[in-house]
Formats: sequence, structure tokens, C-alpha cells
Amino acid sequence: MSDRVDLILEQWRRERPDVNVESLGLVNRVLALAKHLEDRANEALAPFGLQLWQYDVLSALRRAGPEYALSPSELCRVSTLSCGAMTHRLDRLEEAGLVRREPDPADRRGLRIRLTEAGRTCIDAALEPRVAQAARFAETLPVEDRAILAELLRRLLMSCDRSAAPEPDPASSASRRSRAGRRRSRLRAPQTAPAWAPDGLPDVSASAPRIDPS
Repeated sequence: MSDRVDLILEQWRRERPDVNVESLGLVNRVLALAKHLEDRANEALAPFGLQLWQYDVLSALRRAGPEYALSPSELCRVSTLSCGAMTHRLDRLEEAGLVRREPDPADRRGLRIRLTEAGRTCIDAALEPRVAQAARFAETLPVEDRAILAELLRRLLMSCDRSAAPEPDPASSASRRSRAGRRRSRLRAPQTAPAWAPDGLPDVSASAPRIDPS
């Protein structure tokens, strides 16, 4: 059997036989499947007035359990949205009455995003159709193949997540270490009191330089 990606690979082999394009087969199929799955998910969520990105945010809050609240940065880590897109998306969800922003009691400058009662009702109702849509996709493969595919995709995703993680800035790390070292030095510096002579004045003879008369 051949699919549309096979045609792409065949054309590249003909036009550029000097380039090994086999890896494009895997990548292009994952991208094509992602588009299919996003479209099907949006169809399943449409009766609830949701798109997939909205479902992802509400789902992350619902999975957090009581109190159904996360910080914006925590939401970015567990959803498919970038931090840049999160603020605008939260505005839209708040306008719809599905989430609300609250001050973070542990951080005066921070915020918590909390699922409202309407948001919880919405995500609970949308969960089963979403799962059913995913099940219809998975049923095209035998059970044993699903397990193999899940493990292979897990490895690929973990590898991508590791490579996408920002590397620490050496200059910033060195600066933090330097500041920490200075703080430790101040804390550990011996507090030496001056010796006191009988007349009550500091005796500096012990610290004065010795002069050799010779």
C-alpha cells in the first residue's frame, strides 16, 4: 500500500537522488495525522462551543483536581499552548465565563487561573465525546500495534521535549554562583574583636607590622 507521503518521497528520490529523504516519511506522516486529528477533535467539541485549544486549557485545570487552579506558567507546561499565546487565550476563556484570574496567595505578583463552575460543567460534558473520537482513531490498529506505536511516539516526544528545553545561560549561572559565593563569604566571615588594652583603648600591637631592628 502507498499513501501520499510515498509519492512525495518518490518524487524527491527522482529529483534529488543524492539526498536520503527517508526521515521525511516519518515526519510528514506525523504532521498529516496531527492535522487530521485536530480537525476530528474540533468536530467532536463543536457541540460544546469549544475548540481544541480551549479544551486543552480547561482539561489541564480539571485534571489538577480541587481546587482546579494553576499558574499561567503551569498551564503552559501541561497544555499545547506557548506562553506567548496563553494570555490572549485566557482573556477569551475568561470572557466566556469558563475561567477566572485570581491573585496567588503565595506570590503577591502572581496569578492563579481557576476553573469556574461553568467551565467544570463544560469540560466534564466534553470529555466523553473527546475520548470517543480518540478511540475511533486508535481502533484502526490492533491492540498490540497500539502499544508499540504509543511507546515509539513516547520516545520521539521525550526526545523532542529534551531538545526544545532552553539551555542554561553560562553567564547567568556564573553570576548566580558568584552572588551566592559572596553571600556565603559574608555569612562565614570570622567576626574578630580587637584586643583591648587595660586603659580601654584597642591594643593594635598584635596587628601592627613587626619591624626587625636588624
